[in-house]
Amino acid sequence: MEGKEDLFDDVDFTDNSSVDSSEFEKEPVVTDDTTDDNAGDDNSPANDDKDKSKDIPGVIDSTFFEKEIENQDSVDDDPSADSSSSPLQLLASTLRAEGLIDLEEDEEVKDSKDLLAAWRKTIAKNELSDLTEEQKTYVQALRNGIPEEEIKQNFNNIKALESVTDGSITANEGLRKTLIAQDFIAKGIDEAKAMKLAERSVDLGEDIDDAKEALNSLKEIEKTRIVKTNAQREADKKAELKQAEEKLSKLKEVVLNKEEFIPNMKVNATTKEKIFKNMTEIAEYDSKGNPLNAITAARMKDPENFEMMESFFFTITKGFTDFSKFTKSVKSTAIDELDKSLQSNNVGGGTPNSIRSTSSKGLADAIANYKI
Repeated sequence: MEGKEDLFDDVDFTDNSSVDSSEFEKEPVVTDDTTDDNAGDDNSPANDDKDKSKDIPGVIDSTFFEKEIENQDSVDDDPSADSSSSPLQLLASTLRAEGLIDLEEDEEVKDSKDLLAAWRKTIAKNELSDLTEEQKTYVQALRNGIPEEEIKQNFNNIKALESVTDGSITANEGLRKTLIAQDFIAKGIDEAKAMKLAERSVDLGEDIDDAKEALNSLKEIEKTRIVKTNAQREADKKAELKQAEEKLSKLKEVVLNKEEFIPNMKVNATTKEKIFKNMTEIAEYDSKGNPLNAITAARMKDPENFEMMESFFFTITKGFTDFSKFTKSVKSTAIDELDKSLQSNNVGGGTPNSIRSTSSKGLADAIANYKI
């Protein structure tokens, strides 16, 4: 007796679904009736010129702009006006109003990441909107890494079960045994024992009712099999993503809080940031589109030299445990530089004849060394 996956192989699965990827100047008019209270005599030349300018096509009275500025100031001074909206928030509100992104009325967009997240969420929500539920399940299962043959077999099983009628159950003892046995197998009972239980049901004369119950049970199991698998795969992905984010956060904390990577060699904050960036950020992609950090990219460009240098540092530091060769070299260089600096400094202010202390015996030796 074959397992449930092979039970309905005689039912052809034809995926007739298809997704059409293709589905995926006004002239200013200014009217200014305002008058300048401080304009003085209406018969003055200035007023004559001003009045004439209103009649000249294309000439706009400057008092129009003054009035607009006053109106703008009054709006800005209005305590009820919303002056806190950022340009990104205004853009997000516009996109939401146009139906381009899903955004709640009170949902804030604080930075570009929030806007991109809303956009991606909208795309993910709408990209399968023109598919049936069965087609959506099929596509999601493929994306979640479920083998296509497994998906097709599941859909075949559903169609085969939907074709079974009460009449066919009553007329066919072999079908009754198969349904009963397959229901037991789906519930975790091994095939041999499931067949014995099916035979017992026939012997007791309960096989017709048992087969009908088994049919309903199998329909529910098969209809939810891929859906549940999809949900589990997506939950696993979220858990992995959260775990990766937590791991990255801990790594950043370790790198930025580390004062020394090599004993007695302090590292500043900028260098720490660069170290973390080289470890975690994408520098480029390989030929298959896989992301690479700066270190991996450098290794791929010249693997032999990279391995050689890595082996060199590994060897002289005894497996990255002994950095004395580096620290001794650094100390020696620092001391040499200090000696040179002290020898070149003039205590007295500047001439070769200045008093210079060359020992720790004190002022007397310094005076004795004074040369005229």
